[in-house]
Amino acid sequence: MTKPVVVAVANRKGGVGKSATAESIALILAELAPTLIIDLDQQGTVSSILCPEHKDENTSASLYKKPAFLSAYPATQRAALDTADRVMIENLHVSTANKELEGIQKMATGISIFGLQKAISAIKDEYKYIVIDCPPNGSDAQSMALMVADYLLVPVTHDMSSMEGADELFTDLNVVIENRDSAPTIGIFLNIVSHQSRSAYAIARTVVEQKYPQYLLDIEVPHQGTAATARSAYFTTAAYAKLSGRKSKPVEALKEIVQKLKITGE
Repeated sequence: MTKPVVVAVANRKGGVGKSATAESIALILAELAPTLIIDLDQQGTVSSILCPEHKDENTSASLYKKPAFLSAYPATQRAALDTADRVMIENLHVSTANKELEGIQKMATGISIFGLQKAISAIKDEYKYIVIDCPPNGSDAQSMALMVADYLLVPVTHDMSSMEGADELFTDLNVVIENRDSAPTIGIFLNIVSHQSRSAYAIARTVVEQKYPQYLLDIEVPHQGTAATARSAYFTTAAYAKLSGRKSKPVEALKEIVQKLKITGE
């Protein structure tokens, strides 16, 4: 197998639906081929939902060891909406994260941005796709992710600070690109769009169009809805859609993004 296709989901601003996007993208890709999602966000949201059984075991903090390496566990989900029993998700593994990662990131400053690249090289034959949920800060973990990303997805909301977060992210990316052969394919999209905030999102779209016309995708990912939001501590948006038998507009929009950017190569 050739090098896995690596998709990083990032924004220097939190609360833009970054983790939910990474989870759903990973589930979409796992329907096609073996996929790994790497949780580099110290909040561990992805790990809590997709791999709670192993959240406190050997985590993505192993990227800060010498030599850097990745541990991965089978992803699981609720077997049904009304049970706590969990079943494995086919073709999806998780490199987990928890609060331990935050402490290590603070202490291990100046770590090589090539750590993740080396760790992925050691497991390149195991996965066709790798999705990275980046931390909402300019840490070494984010730099490691930007170093290996073939695709960079940047969700923004109507909150202007999310645009500032994207600006800061691209500043970081320009530094990292100096150590790369080429830049990743970039897609910025409006996320968590609701009818109530439509006018604010129109303003946000204008701002992004002016700053990054070459990156803005003409695809909006809508708010997932009250029922799915209420269960978001237990399900990804994509998993909830499958278990409930309901079509998910956010997941359909993310599938469009995958197709538009040709992440699967098709």
